Amino acid sequence: MHRLVSRESKSSFGRSAIVDLLGPLLLSRAASTHFLRVERLKFARATLAACLFVAIGAARTSAITITFDYSFDANNFFDTQIKKDLLNAAANTIASHLSDSLTAITPNAPSNTWTASFFNPATGSIQTLSNLSIPADTVVVYAGGRNLGTSTLGSGGHGGFGASGSQEFVDTVTSRGQGVTQGAAANDFGPWGGAVTFTNNAAVPWSFANTQPPGGQFDFFSVALHELTHLFGFGTTDSWDNLVSGSVFVGFNAVAANGGLNVPLSADHGHWVNGTTSDGRETAMDPSLSSGARKGLTTLDLAGLDDLGWTLVPTGTPGNVNHDGRVDISDIQTVAANWLTPGPGGDANGNSFVDISDIQVIAAHWLEAGGAGGGAVLAVPEPSTLLLAAVAGFILAAIGVRARRNAA
Repeated sequence: MHRLVSRESKSSFGRSAIVDLLGPLLLSRAASTHFLRVERLKFARATLAACLFVAIGAARTSAITITFDYSFDANNFFDTQIKKDLLNAAANTIASHLSDSLTAITPNAPSNTWTASFFNPATGSIQTLSNLSIPADTVVVYAGGRNLGTSTLGSGGHGGFGASGSQEFVDTVTSRGQGVTQGAAANDFGPWGGAVTFTNNAAVPWSFANTQPPGGQFDFFSVALHELTHLFGFGTTDSWDNLVSGSVFVGFNAVAANGGLNVPLSADHGHWVNGTTSDGRETAMDPSLSSGARKGLTTLDLAGLDDLGWTLVPTGTPGNVNHDGRVDISDIQTVAANWLTPGPGGDANGNSFVDISDIQVIAAHWLEAGGAGGGAVLAVPEPSTLLLAAVAGFILAAIGVRARRNAA
């Protein structure tokens, strides 16, 4: 069992200089246990005309583009396209559930200026960049790797910033057009970006496969999904902290997803307690990952993101993977196009892998139609063996056609 224990490093900032930076908080290591950590920047407020530092994070929605920047990957962790593809797949999995819009950050020196701050993926030290221009609905994530030892698989967290200028500009950098994102009244989250780092220690047996990893190897996709969810604010924002009471999380949506009960948290208050389940499987955001396992976001994980301020895309009819309001042959085509990948396209059951189990979901809801929260049933046949066979035949044919085209 490898634990995905993740919690932030904390730092205090003055008007323009770093005053203190504490090392990352890691839980005590047990035998055969790996850790992940979340790095969270804590900033002190300053006057509007000075550098105003705050803690923020990063996200992507169906309308938002996450841009991964590898310019600080000095140790060349992302040396293959498959690693980048898996990181993108993890981000897209989260993004497919979110529908917020983020205001562009457009500096205009000398009137409106800002500085982005984040942990350098290659060194772990604070990195600053001045006056980044970030388009609307775009988030920048700096990705890389370094030797985190054999007890830490990765780390990730939201960035910080310093901003000066007009009230409108500072507000934009602070919240990207979202609601209250700072302090005791925070109930939302508006990010510019952040950073994620993965260990390059040779003793850590990574799996960079699209499929579920073999025993003894640790699924990079699952680790990336976990750390990016922290970067999106899970366990790391004021709006999250404001919903922590003692050792439980009391957010409305999470409580509802947990059968009306407050959700127990791990000791760091940044995860569900170890072993928490939802939808009949272990959550992505509890602090553990077994070798040979792959995790996807569960209803409870998504409810936590909802509570900290993200607006979720309506669930709609199960099996309607192309979101056109009806479960039909076009959904089969979506599954075929994403066959044996992490999705999110075609992932009807939310387990972050597109395979026959997604076909079973589609078959069970064949020809159902409806909007958010469920469908008006037009026809409710049982998922017969004949239908499953027909669907499987269609997928195999589609995959064969695609393979021939790629080979041509």
